[in-house]
Amino acid sequence: MVLKYFRGERIASPEDAESAIQSLVRRSSELGFPVDLTAEQTRTLILDQDPSLKVDLLRNPSVEALKDDLVRGALIVVPAAGRELRNPYFRRPGPRYHMLVLRGYTADGYVITNDPGTKRGEQFVYRWERLMEAMHDWNNGEVETGAKVAIVVRAK
Repeated sequence: MVLKYFRGERIASPEDAESAIQSLVRRSSELGFPVDLTAEQTRTLILDQDPSLKVDLLRNPSVEALKDDLVRGALIVVPAAGRELRNPYFRRPGPRYHMLVLRGYTADGYVITNDPGTKRGEQFVYRWERLMEAMHDWNNGEVETGAKVAIVVRAK
């Protein structure tokens, strides 16, 4: 989603999305990465696909720092303990590890996401508190104890 956004491309269909995902999976494997990527590996993959982007890891981010990056035109990829997101549209029990894209926020305490985990994921909102509690990096499968980190992506 992030790569297409910064390239000015739309996701034309579910098949288009699946094709793009499979291409990234192949490239990730070529880079020697496992199926579940850490935030650092995801950063590397994004830069591999588009070196013109500025991609930073933000460790222990605050809500205010994330809002500031969104206001300045960034998209933010957040790794999470998927079940802690408590998205009612995930198939039960929900994914152990999940990444979603932050794209904006509301004045009344919600973050606007594009969440690929469900057909209802476009502009899905979470309370900031829920997102921040669920934010965890892979941590060798011990997701619930993974570091709080966000991947901030912007045009250079």
